Amino acid sequence: GANNKFLIHRLNEMLTEVNIDVIVPDEKLVNYKEALVMALIGVLRWREEYNVLASVTGASRNSINGAVWIGQDA
Repeated sequence: GANNKFLIHRLNEMLTEVNIDVIVPDEKLVNYKEALVMALIGVLRWREEYNVLASVTGASRNSINGAVWIGQDA
């Protein structure tokens, strides 16, 4: 994602050739959006719904990834 300096650097290098600038927003905004997405992925896992989509990842099918661990006192 946007916190991956190497990824952003490579994207800038490659997209400059086609006149596209990669602009990373404020760090707080990037982290906020990432936290929202991680929370959504967790909720989907908890509800046993697909949280990895083939249309996004290129996988052959959708899947449910992650694990839910409930503590002894829960």
